[in-house]
Amino acid sequence: MSKDNSSCEECLKTVADIDTYVTKNASNNASRILLFYTDVYGIHFLNNKILMDYFASKGFLVLAPDFFSGEKLQELQDQPDFDRTKWIPRHFGNVQKVLDAWVPAAKSQFGGAQSQYCSVGYCFGAVPTMIEGNKSETSAVALAHPSRMTEQDFEKVKAPLLICAAEQDRIFPLELRHKAEKILTTKSTPEGAEGNLGDDRVGKGGYKFQVIVYSGVSHGFGPKNPTDEPTLWAKQDSARQIAAWFKRFTRE
Repeated sequence: MSKDNSSCEECLKTVADIDTYVTKNASNNASRILLFYTDVYGIHFLNNKILMDYFASKGFLVLAPDFFSGEKLQELQDQPDFDRTKWIPRHFGNVQKVLDAWVPAAKSQFGGAQSQYCSVGYCFGAVPTMIEGNKSETSAVALAHPSRMTEQDFEKVKAPLLICAAEQDRIFPLELRHKAEKILTTKSTPEGAEGNLGDDRVGKGGYKFQVIVYSGVSHGFGPKNPTDEPTLWAKQDSARQIAAWFKRFTRE
């Protein structure tokens, strides 16, 4: 996971008047399309580009919209008058508007009749990912250290869901993670809310999910440049798990 596409001019396209990072797989096909929703650092952040390129190397055509209208947090945060607590909510307020314009345009421009769509969201990207997860045409979704999640998000999601969570996370805390797991467990096994069944009722709800918790790490491990072994493992293994999850529910 080391490719540097920081100067890849052909990777930046315009879709529905929204800057979009596009990275193609080796075979240049659109059988598996990954809608990649970044954290607050956006599509111009090198670490996010490297993640997107990794998924392309695993056979996905990766499309990622700019939710931040060209604004780059890594530059803004050094300004003395910048208020992150106002900036992030302002852009959260535009998520649905961006999706309404961008998703159909992206599918029309890059997809085909046989294309299958998955969605992954890191932190900020969890909200648009779960919106996509409510659509019948979405094959699977995945979250890494998600933000702004509610119990209702997990109740409504239709697509198979993978959660890659941090052991310590004030944004996706232990209590909410446990509630999410219980909700998803009940969707999988309606009579198994307590998780103690061992008979043929297991899985009768038909819903598929997986929750992975990485020890020794905190919120934001996915796009980081880690120097410690636990965070490096969480970053790399979560990417592997996400790619495998999507391949489980799609075909080449």
